Amino acid sequence: MQYQGQILDGQMHGEGKLLYDNNEYYEGEWSRGKRHGKGTYVYNDGSKYEGSWENDRINGEGTSWYPNGNRYHGEWVN
Repeated sequence: MQYQGQILDGQMHGEGKLLYDNNEYYEGEWSRGKRHGKGTYVYNDGSKYEGSWENDRINGEGTSWYPNGNRYHGEWVN
């Protein structure tokens, strides 16, 4: 994994981008090492989620785009 962004007390905190070993990545807000706030996750199959994160999970309002062209926008829970 490779991280570029803000750090607080040795943890990802603030704005940053994390590139995972499988070439997927998350770019957005972090809190104490967890995805938290607004952010985008891009999967290696071409799908993407953009929206709210809470405690390292998709939670709140967001949009997902899928490789087949479908899109879902709404409320997510965990």
